[in-house]
Amino acid sequence: MKSLILTALTLVVACTSASAQTSLSPYSRFAFGDLISAGGAAQHGMAGMGAAWLDRSAINSANPAAASFLHRTTFQSGIGVHGLKLTEGSASGEGWFGGISEAEFVLKQRSGRGAFQFGIRPLSGSGYAITEQFEQEGVGDVAISYIGSGGLSEAHLGWSYRFDGQRWHAFEAAAGQPADSLRIVAHGTSFGAQLQQVFGDLAQTRSVDIIDPAYLDMQVKRSALHRGVGLKFGFIHERLIGAVYDVDRKLRASTLLRIGATASPAFGLSVDETTEWSTTQELSGIVAQIDSVHLESGVVETEFPLTWSIGVHLERNTAEGRRIEIGMEMGVADWTQSNPDLLDPGVAFTEASHQAIGLSYTPRRLKDSETLLDRSTYRVGLRNAAGYLTFDGNRALTKILSVGATAPMMGSRSGSQFHFGIEIGQRAIDGNAGALIEDLLTFRFGVSLSPFFKNIWLVPRRYD
Repeated sequence: MKSLILTALTLVVACTSASAQTSLSPYSRFAFGDLISAGGAAQHGMAGMGAAWLDRSAINSANPAAASFLHRTTFQSGIGVHGLKLTEGSASGEGWFGGISEAEFVLKQRSGRGAFQFGIRPLSGSGYAITEQFEQEGVGDVAISYIGSGGLSEAHLGWSYRFDGQRWHAFEAAAGQPADSLRIVAHGTSFGAQLQQVFGDLAQTRSVDIIDPAYLDMQVKRSALHRGVGLKFGFIHERLIGAVYDVDRKLRASTLLRIGATASPAFGLSVDETTEWSTTQELSGIVAQIDSVHLESGVVETEFPLTWSIGVHLERNTAEGRRIEIGMEMGVADWTQSNPDLLDPGVAFTEASHQAIGLSYTPRRLKDSETLLDRSTYRVGLRNAAGYLTFDGNRALTKILSVGATAPMMGSRSGSQFHFGIEIGQRAIDGNAGALIEDLLTFRFGVSLSPFFKNIWLVPRRYD
């Protein structure tokens, strides 16, 4: 493999509607396509962290244990619009694509500790249009095209439960006065598990077009249907490490430490492949199949790897109503045990990893705020990730800077929210300065809806 996508690469980006296209990256041609991290707009505003990230009114899609920390039943969904610029040498191309990021539902009583969660999200995407043109001695001009589409999805259902720990907090008493104490919730620990169904179809077409009409062309079509069932486990522990109370024994300020982890054991994946070789000829701009040369089908067994992540967050709530949170996370997925028969020469499975850091800030509590800007939450994050494939021994590295905001939904007395986010990043091959470079730009929009009473999702305010 002389380079990532052949040395004489000419990029032809065929932009389709946002709802249909799942990727524009040539990297998505290999294996299972571009893997997509879990989470909506709010979560991606914190660099996509999920091991220990919590928002009591928004769903954490990455950790099954987080659902039991929600205030109440919640539905969440959103869309992402992605811009991609591809550059390799003097060749370049750009385009836009997008689609739904997730559809999640958590059923939970307001005062309950257990939560039932189910939903569906995209797991990977594949979509590209690449053309290589060159002159072959004795034949003339030749164009080789690679076109791909499809992707994998993940449907899941699970359960989580939170255990709360209480303790007595003693208050200093004035001289001659009896001592007083208050029973408080000092920590909470949640465990969760999900059953996951992975499914989807990847379609690829490779065409060899000889410009001279005296020659017939060749076309190879491959369809790969994927099926697999796995488990995912999650854990979150939150502890009150500092608190300030007023004279009425009401909590005014607090400091929370939160740690979390997720783990998904390796599970089998069945790939039902069908490949057809045929001769074609272009007539008036239309590719017509002349004859089917060969048809081959079979099942390839592989596995999704053991995947784990761990994170820590520190949250500070001040007496003035400000909330500041900072978090860090790392995760690893070892793909080296996956079946190499799914890959092209020069491409190999490797260990994928990511590291992330994020910061969020809320100026005022809802009851203390006067404007929408005061009651909104603002986030910023940085994420470094190494891909699960190597190309001629080198991995694709991705760096992403994310910013986001969450605003409460006006006209609703529940915790319903709007989420917005922007991500700017770049993906390049480590150790190969001349390889394909991708500049990434993503806009995310999401909503979290919570019912207030008798399953009424949006209830107008009676008083302001």
